[in-house]
Amino acid sequence: MTKGTWIRVALSLGGMVTLLALVIVMGSPADAQRLRRGGHTWTGISGFTGEVTDVVLPPEERDGHTYGRAVIGLRATFAPANGDGACGLFPCAREIGIRGEAPPSETPTVGHEEFPMLEGPHFVDGECGAATPPRLEQLPHEDVRVTSSYDYVTGISVCTQQGVDSAHATVRGIRLFTERYEGGGQLERTGAVEQMVTVGCEQWHTPQSCPDETVATGFRVHHGEGRVRGIGLRCTPLSSGQD
Repeated sequence: MTKGTWIRVALSLGGMVTLLALVIVMGSPADAQRLRRGGHTWTGISGFTGEVTDVVLPPEERDGHTYGRAVIGLRATFAPANGDGACGLFPCAREIGIRGEAPPSETPTVGHEEFPMLEGPHFVDGECGAATPPRLEQLPHEDVRVTSSYDYVTGISVCTQQGVDSAHATVRGIRLFTERYEGGGQLERTGAVEQMVTVGCEQWHTPQSCPDETVATGFRVHHGEGRVRGIGLRCTPLSSGQD
C-alpha cells in the first residue's frame, strides 16, 4: 500500500470517527429525559369554562422502577347527539424517567408510547351514550400527536363554533404546540404545531402554554351537557440532571 493510500485511509477513518461522534452527540439528549417529582402547575383554559375534570397521567411501577408519563397527543371522540362536538378525550402517553429513578438497562431511553389510552385515565362525558369499550372505539374520532420522539407538548389551543354562547360551544379542533428536548432539562422552541379539526371549527381560542422547561403530564377539561368546552394542561418540570 502506497503512502498516498495510507493517507486516504487515515482521512477516511477520521471522517468515520467524526461521524460517529456526531451521531453520539446528536443522540445523547434522549439519555437525560427525566421529570422532576414535584413542581406541577396548570395552564389557563383555552376555550370556554364549565364543569372541571382533571386527567393526570400517574407514574407507572414496573420491574421495581418508577416511570413518569408525558402527554404527547390527544384523541377527541365525537358524538352525533351533541352536534358532532367532542365528548371524550384520551391521552397519548410516552414513558419518561423520573429524577432519582434509574430505568433498567434493557429499557429504551425513550420509553414506549401508547395511543390512545382507552383503558387508562381519560375524560368521557356521559352524553357520549353508553361510551364504554368497545363502544368508544366505534365512535367517530380524530387524533393529534407529536411526530418525533424528542418532541413534547407544551401548549394547547382549541377551536369551537363561532357566535355561540358557552353553553352550546363544543371543541371541534385542537392545536398542540410542541418543543424539542435538547438535553440538560432544556427545551428548544421549534414553532412546531400539530393540529386536528372537524366540521364546525370556526374560532380558535387563545393558546395556553406551560412554563419554560416544563412538559404536559395531564390535562384539565371544562365540559357540560355532553360537550367539551375548553382544555388546559398540567405541566411538570424536566430535570436538568443537577436538581
